[in-house]
Amino acid sequence: MTPVAWTSTSRAEDLATLALRDLTTAADNVEYRIIGGHMVNFHQALHPELDIAYRSTADADAGIACEAVIANRLDARLRAIGYDRPEGNRFTHWAGSDVRTIDVLVDDRTPKRHNIKVGSIVADAARGLSLAL
Repeated sequence: MTPVAWTSTSRAEDLATLALRDLTTAADNVEYRIIGGHMVNFHQALHPELDIAYRSTADADAGIACEAVIANRLDARLRAIGYDRPEGNRFTHWAGSDVRTIDVLVDDRTPKRHNIKVGSIVADAARGLSLAL
C-alpha cells in the first residue's frame, strides 16, 4: 500500500478526515469504496502528474453493496462508535460544536436510484458503484 499525505485546509476537512477514519473502523472486513472528495484527493496525491485539482470536502462518502450494509450491520457499528443517524443514509457524530459526517451510498444494481431501503437505512445508489465493487 502506498502512503498518502495531504494538507488539510480547514477544520471541516480535519473533521471529514476523522469521519473517514471512523468509517474504516466501522466497515472493517467489508468491501467498500471511498467516493466523493476523499477519492479525488487520494487520486491527486497518488498521481500528481495528472494535475487533478484538490477537492475540499466536509464529509466522508462510502459506497457499499446493499448486502454488505445489511450483513455488517453498518448502522449498529457506526452507532457503537458514537454516530447517530438523523435521517436516511447520513450518520453524524457530534463533539461539542464539531460534527463528523458519513454518507453511505449503495451499489446501483437496483432499478431504483433514490430512497432504497437497505436494512435499517434508506440510501441512494451511486452510479457505477457496482462496477467498482
